[in-house]
Amino acid sequence: MLVESVVDRSVLTQAFTWTHSASAAGVAVSAAVAGRLVDGPGGERVGFAVPLLDLTAAAALTWFSRHALTTSTTAPGQPQVDSSGGAP
Repeated sequence: MLVESVVDRSVLTQAFTWTHSASAAGVAVSAAVAGRLVDGPGGERVGFAVPLLDLTAAAALTWFSRHALTTSTTAPGQPQVDSSGGAP
């Protein structure tokens, strides 16, 4: 829903590809880090910190980029869509 609301329809497939690729890369890196931590001393507790840190980082990134996500940057000649989803 977020991608569809901020990306031009002509590049929607590419935007979904980037979003899914970044998500898969994040899951892979997190799994590798969590696996190393679980194998170390105190790992049964420390391994759970990775998803918590990932969630915190994602929430912070979303919070700090909310202005960019809500600011319209339409190209010249393109109709501008208001925040309610309708055309002006």
